[in-house]
Order: sequence, then structure tokens, then C-alpha cells
Amino acid sequence: MPGEFKIIERLRKAAGRPSGALVLGIGDDCAAFRPAPGFETLATSDMLVEGVHFRLSQGLSAVGYKSMAANISDILACGGKPLYALVAVGLREKGSMRAALSLYAGLRKCADKFGVKIVGGDTVRSEKLVISITALGEVASGKAVTRGGARPGDYILVTGELGNGAAALKKNSAWLPPLRPELSAALCGRGLVSSMIDISDGLSSELYHLCAESKTGALIYEELVPLSKAALKLSGGNRRKALSAAFSGGEDYELLLSVPAEFLGTALKLGSKYSKFTVLGRMLPAGKGVKVFSGGKAKALPRGGYDAFL
Repeated sequence: MPGEFKIIERLRKAAGRPSGALVLGIGDDCAAFRPAPGFETLATSDMLVEGVHFRLSQGLSAVGYKSMAANISDILACGGKPLYALVAVGLREKGSMRAALSLYAGLRKCADKFGVKIVGGDTVRSEKLVISITALGEVASGKAVTRGGARPGDYILVTGELGNGAAALKKNSAWLPPLRPELSAALCGRGLVSSMIDISDGLSSELYHLCAESKTGALIYEELVPLSKAALKLSGGNRRKALSAAFSGGEDYELLLSVPAEFLGTALKLGSKYSKFTVLGRMLPAGKGVKVFSGGKAKALPRGGYDAFL
């Protein structure tokens, strides 16, 4: 196994030089950047473990891309702009340099696409490949969109189509989500969104998160859930089977959000410029529960979704 410093030096070259507001990048004990006046810093962290979140057979470049995308998605879900990332990896002893460079190729591809600079991290030896990323971003002071701002009567919307992540997993590939920073900026910058979350663990799980934090209930309509072509194809065209991928499959990294009724028209007009944008239902008072309208009646929405401990 090549020495840690040799790996770090190769990764440092792969990450590029500091520029702009970044004062110190890879090579010192810390990275340093100058926060913009009138903005707050956003921070998020995500860890992916071989055999739990991905398989080596999915391709390390694709795994790297998806790992970075998962963190960028969190920043976008708060209405922020992603800026920097710290990447820590646990590498197997055999083929560590090759694995690190392949992984970083995917990380850099995603980071470069969305204007994110890799500014540091760590490398260790591990029995399995482990990837831990901390992403930093910025949002105008007091303008971060949280999961707790929805109110009864708000409309529930989702971007894109659902089921791509689950469909990719069944084919042993990694879904590379089409993140939409322009959509997040357009909606959140105008104060049109009351709450938002990215769909990493499935539509059902994320809707329950929004309701729990906002202290609301919800009603969505099963027939309105936008399903991906990949999910429908794998289910043999059976929409009900494909719905399972949307509700519980996870890893779509689309945005689930609530919009006050008075802003719905404006939000749909803006959002539709950047993505398929679907109204699923409305937020309800907390006592009404979280429900789905299916088969002519409203019933409790099963709380599915990916859970790393189950």
C-alpha cells in the first residue's frame, strides 16, 4: 500500500489550487475561507460505507459522484449555494492509490459541475471502503429553508420523477441525480417555499420528516406521484409496483417542498423552467395524520424508506 502522504499529495493535485474566497486549501491543518457579508454558513455531513450504501461493482467513479451529490443536495434543500467539501476516505490496502484516484475522479466531476471546491479531508486504511464528506455552503442571513416551516393548507410539491434511485440499485448501478441549484435558488430566493427536504430515503420517509418538524399532517394523491421510466420499466409497467420504488426506494435526491397557497402559481411557473414540477397534495393539521388518497379513499401512508440500521 502506498504511504498516506503519497496518496494525499496525489489527491491534493487532483483537487486543484485555492482561489476566490478560499484562503487555504489542502496541505495545512485546516482550510480557510472568507464568508461573504450578509450570508450564513451551511454545513452538512454524510457517510457512505461499502456494502451498506454502495457496492464496488457499481464503479468507484460513479460512487464518488453520488457521494458528493448527496451532500450538495442537502445544501440545496436548505435553499443554499454549495461552496466547499471536506472528503475523508477509508481505503482498502490492496489497490488503494488506484481506488482513491478513481473515486476522486467522480467526486471532482460532481464538485466541478456544481461549483464546489474540495478543500481537505483525511485518508485512513480500512477493511471496507468508507467515504465521509462534509459540505459547506452559504445562504443569505435568515433565509435558510428548513423542514419546520410548513403550515396546514400549504401545497406539497416534488421535483423530477421518482424511483430512479431504486431502479439503479436493482441493476447494480449508481443513480447520478440531476441536482437543480437554479430551481432551489429561484424558489427560495423569492421566499416562495415554506419547508423543503431532499428525497434521500424515499418519498414516504421524507414526507413524515417534514410533517414531524412542521407539526402538521399531510394528504397526497397516489395517482399524482411522478414515476420515472426506469421504475416503470423494472416493474413491467405496473404502476402500483413502481410506486414502491418511489415511496420507499430512496436515493432519488429530488426536492420535496411545501408552498403557501398564495405563492403556488408563481412557484409552478418558476420551478417548471428547471424541472418537472408536480403538486402532490396539501399539508393538514397535525391531528389529521399523514395520509395517501388511493382507491377512492384516504388512508394512513405507510412509513417506508431506507434505514441503514434495519
